[in-house]
Amino acid sequence: MVKFIVFWFCLITINISNAQSKVASIKYLYSDISGNRTETLIADESKAFYQVLMKSDKKTKSSKTTIDSEDNVINITDFTNSTIANFIFLKNSEDFNYSYLKTTSEELMVLDKMPKLNWKLLNNEKKINVFECKKAEVEFRGRKFIAWYAPEVAIPFGPFKFKGLPGLIINMESTYNGNTIQWNLSSLKFNDSSYVPSKDDFKGRETTLRAILTNESEERNERSKRTLAKMNRGVRQTKVTVQRLGAERIYEWETEDEEKK
Repeated sequence: MVKFIVFWFCLITINISNAQSKVASIKYLYSDISGNRTETLIADESKAFYQVLMKSDKKTKSSKTTIDSEDNVINITDFTNSTIANFIFLKNSEDFNYSYLKTTSEELMVLDKMPKLNWKLLNNEKKINVFECKKAEVEFRGRKFIAWYAPEVAIPFGPFKFKGLPGLIINMESTYNGNTIQWNLSSLKFNDSSYVPSKDDFKGRETTLRAILTNESEERNERSKRTLAKMNRGVRQTKVTVQRLGAERIYEWETEDEEKK
């Protein structure tokens, strides 16, 4: 944890003056039980683009993908050599988002009808580097999250799918069953000419998050049946429960399905 704090103090760069009309380019250091990685947020007061890359092929020389729009140019880190690329598109006024997901076999544009984020604003305050922050809490898909946000930075977004606070999220974390996930802001700068990428800049087969996860569950059950059929008679198979370790532990439709049983 100490090395994350030192890293954050070394990299933080800000330029808040006249920021209200500019696009913010933000980097978070994400950490969990498996390690850490850098994630990127590009946002203005109404919309956001979040970028997560995993398992990059370090042997391949890195390049840049450029997106142009009305003479504004923004460089998106190249993802062609990544096993997984997840770009999330959010609007502060909408209770859903889209994700562009590149897997090993295809490219998808995934609709996620999110539950409403019912933030609880608290009176706690503390200074994180140069930011005077306030505390907020929210329950989201099986986890309780604590966020520290900076009202002085008029960007109502944060890491991953989190949005709706009256200021940029500087730090966010959640602990469940001893597993802690955390985001720490490591860099913040503003640019007059930057462009916030939208889902229209990417192509992929349209589907929904629920459809993807339901299909994965059905495939898992089918594999389990085939395994059981190959076992000797009298052998019982222990039911395996899948535990998600990321920010989303359980989805709202899964809770509804359990209640109907």
